[in-house]
Amino acid sequence: MHVSLTRFSLCLAFMNALLWSSPGQAGSASSSCAVPAGYYRVVGSGPGEAVQLRAKPSRSSAPMGTLGIDDVVFSDGTRDYDSFRTWQRIRQNQVEGWVEARSLWRALPMTLAKTDLPATGYCGATSPPWGLRWDDRSVRMSLFPGKHEFEIQSVKPGVSPGSALVTASAAEAAVSFVYSDEICHGADNATVSWGSAYIVIREGGVERLYKGCCNPLRIAFTNR
Repeated sequence: MHVSLTRFSLCLAFMNALLWSSPGQAGSASSSCAVPAGYYRVVGSGPGEAVQLRAKPSRSSAPMGTLGIDDVVFSDGTRDYDSFRTWQRIRQNQVEGWVEARSLWRALPMTLAKTDLPATGYCGATSPPWGLRWDDRSVRMSLFPGKHEFEIQSVKPGVSPGSALVTASAAEAAVSFVYSDEICHGADNATVSWGSAYIVIREGGVERLYKGCCNPLRIAFTNR
């Protein structure tokens, strides 16, 4: 596929602005190329100006709600633009809409053991129902009914880029937890997250496999 030198240069300039600009300036670059999917922090559009979530990428679209400064939202990286503004599609609490891209700044979570695993977070699914929460010491899993708390033995980079392997154990069972940095769709595509999990629990000679989506907890994010 041929990409013009002009568009390629604009993409490079845009990515440089995204990575190195100060809060509130990341959306000022051209929207000629996609931005990375992941989490973004709401930094505001300007002094005293509320950040509106809109149904369509236009100020003429009716507001769906207001975002708070320092809220962390998920974005699949999709951008659109009108004559004056660049817009980015985001999702918060399963509500999807558009905000002005200059209101967002890439949110980078702290990670464990030089891997891509956020320092703390949770995963889960509804079929079968289960939930998991981790931090730098333990993995706690609810299986509805039943709960396990495992002490983390190791956290290592996974085989695939952006993945991490966590092993943990308890008196009655052991768990292997593979986390991957990727878009994850929940049941019936009703939810979208940035992070997926494959979990194997070994108990009494039996292995059980669980698959679900993950989210870092807000305290995992830094101001970088």
